[in-house]
Amino acid sequence: MAERRIGRMRSGSAWRSAGATAFGVLAVLAIGGCAKNDVTTGTGTDDRISMMPRSVSIQVGQAVRMIVTITDDQGRVLAGKPVTFSVRDSAIATLTIDQDVVGLSPGTTIVSAATSQGHVADAQVTVTPKP
Repeated sequence: MAERRIGRMRSGSAWRSAGATAFGVLAVLAIGGCAKNDVTTGTGTDDRISMMPRSVSIQVGQAVRMIVTITDDQGRVLAGKPVTFSVRDSAIATLTIDQDVVGLSPGTTIVSAATSQGHVADAQVTVTPKP
């Protein structure tokens, strides 16, 4: 199935789960400490992007929240950078407007997050049948 581009958001944006609770949200949060001086709005070309979790398994109808972090070449978190999300096989999973991945049918697919500079982070999402 063709890749489906879902939408854009800015890194550092607050994640909301409104509306996703109907899917039984399984929230996975990346918790990490960063000092106030570690957050910047730089525009360097050596940005790195990461997405957590890198691999996750959910049931049909469940959702998982993907956390994206963009850093510069010094490891400082960059806030306000645009990110574009896509799902390789939208028959298996889709993204809500809040960037929660929702399982639609059993199978495995890849969710990608890309910066405007072309850096990409992928996560494998496996959707299993309801018990």
